[in-house]
Amino acid sequence: MATPVTLYSTQFEPAQGFDPASDLAGQDGWIQFGTGGNGLTDWNTNYGHGYSAYIGNQPLTPDQLVLWKPINHDPTNRPIVLVTFDLSVVDSTTTNRDEFRWSVYNIAGVRLFSLLFDNRDLAIYHQLDDEAFRFNGWGFTNDVIYRVEMRMNFAANLWNVWVGGVQIITNEFI
Repeated sequence: MATPVTLYSTQFEPAQGFDPASDLAGQDGWIQFGTGGNGLTDWNTNYGHGYSAYIGNQPLTPDQLVLWKPINHDPTNRPIVLVTFDLSVVDSTTTNRDEFRWSVYNIAGVRLFSLLFDNRDLAIYHQLDDEAFRFNGWGFTNDVIYRVEMRMNFAANLWNVWVGGVQIITNEFI
């Protein structure tokens, strides 16, 4: 099996050029669609994890905010890509419950698949290119930090996901 390649890595720290007083959008190539509700926060005080990026915390205009870091990678010679991030969904202080998606797009802007953390029912879903959400039998707990790993094998056209060390998606087609 080929070795995964690191395409981007950050801890959102000021020493890496991030400004915690500003939105994440516009920093280090991060782009947004919609306005409001994104930035950086220092979780050292409560969690001992340093800076983290967030979406939410403020009303969004329109009803969604999409925040992404474009990464161009041709998987021809390096077909295995591993995306790893820590995620925590903090419950809303209102009756609104949001959903948080992690999506992978190809260079043409076509969404390949998504992983959805739904704060309405605390369930994890995934979505393929047919737009249908599939419950995979797993959920999450608010305010818990989960390590999420997405492994994409473009040579085999498959993706897998682990949340908190538990594999929740196995060999779905990209």
